[in-house]
Amino acid sequence: MSSGKNGKFYTDHLYGLRAICALTVALYHFKTVSTSPITNNLFIENGYRFVDIFFCLSGSILYLKYSEIKKEFRSIYIFLKKRFFRLFPLHLLLLFLFFLIEIAKFLVEKKFNLYGNTHAFEILNIESFFLKLLMLEGFWGDVNATLALNPVSWSISVEFFCYILFISILVLSSRSFSIFIFIFLVLSSLSILAYNRSFFEIGNLMCLMRTIYSFFLPIIIFILLKKVDFKTNNFFIYIVFSLLIYLITLNTILSYILCPILVSLFINLTLNKKKNNYLISILSSNFLKFLGKISYGIYMFHVLVWWVTSQFLRFILKYQTKFIPSKEITILDLSVLESNLVLILGITVTIIISSLSYHFFENRFYKK
Repeated sequence: MSSGKNGKFYTDHLYGLRAICALTVALYHFKTVSTSPITNNLFIENGYRFVDIFFCLSGSILYLKYSEIKKEFRSIYIFLKKRFFRLFPLHLLLLFLFFLIEIAKFLVEKKFNLYGNTHAFEILNIESFFLKLLMLEGFWGDVNATLALNPVSWSISVEFFCYILFISILVLSSRSFSIFIFIFLVLSSLSILAYNRSFFEIGNLMCLMRTIYSFFLPIIIFILLKKVDFKTNNFFIYIVFSLLIYLITLNTILSYILCPILVSLFINLTLNKKKNNYLISILSSNFLKFLGKISYGIYMFHVLVWWVTSQFLRFILKYQTKFIPSKEITILDLSVLESNLVLILGITVTIIISSLSYHFFENRFYKK
C-alpha cells in the first residue's frame, strides 16, 4: 500500500463515514422517544456499535497524522493540549446544560408534581458528577455514573485515555517497539473481552478494553498492509463494506470481534482510492463531509434534543406513553407518521445546533 500524491493519503471519505456513525448513533437513541420504521430494524437497533467505528476512525486518522511526530516531551504536551481542547469545552457545556435540566426537573416535581421517566438527581450524585467532569466515567465508576447527565460522554472519557497511551508510545519508544506495544494492546484487550464475553459494557474496565481494541487495531492493519504493499480493487472494497453492514446486524461474539477488523480494513484499503469508487464518491460528498466535520456535536447534542422533544410532546402536547416489554423502555405513543416527522425534525434540529456549535463555540478552543 503506497501513499497518494505528495505522499498524502486521501481521507475525505472518512469524514463521510464519521457522519454516518454520528447519525446512526442518534437514530439508535431515538428509541427513547418513539418507534419508527426508520429505526425499528436490526441495523439501527445495533447502532451503538458505531461508537466502535468512531474509535477505529480516530486511531487511524491520528496515526496517519502523527506517526512521524518528533520524539520529545513537548510533543506529548502539544498533542494532548490539542485533543483536550477539542473534546472538553463541548463536554463541559453539555454537562452544564444537563445539570440545569436536573434542577428544572426538581423544581417541576416540587411545584407541579410532574415526573419524567427518572426523578431529578435519581442517578446523579457527587461521585458521578466529578467522574463526568474529569472524563473518568467511561471506565471508573458504575453504569449510573455513565448514564448521569449526558450519557454518551463515556466514549470521550475512554478515547482521551487512548490519546494518552497513543502519543506516549509514539514519543517515548522506538518505531519497532511502538509497533510491538500496539500489537500487545490489541491482542491483550481482545483476549480480555473474549474471555469475559463483554464487548459492549459501559462504566467499567471492559469499556476501556473495548476502546483500546478498536482504537489501535487500524494502526496495526495500516502497518501490515504497508509492509506487504497490499494491492486492492473496488470489488474487494465493496465486499468488505457489505460484510461489515451484515455483521452489524448480528449479536454474536464473532461479529463483535470481526466488525472492527473490517472497519480497519475498509479505512486502510480506501486511503488511495479517491473518487474512482462509487462508495468513496458518496462518502466524499460535500454534505457528508460537512456532517463529518460537525459529527462531534451531533454525537454530543442528540440526546439533549431527544430529551427536550420527548418532554415537550409528553407534558405540553399531552401525548401518552406506553411501555415496550421487549425493549424494557417507556416511549411516547405516536403514530408511524408522527414518529417519522418527530425523527426528521429532531435530526434536523440536531444538525443545526451542531453546526452552530462547531462554528461559533468549538472552533474558539480548537486549532488544527
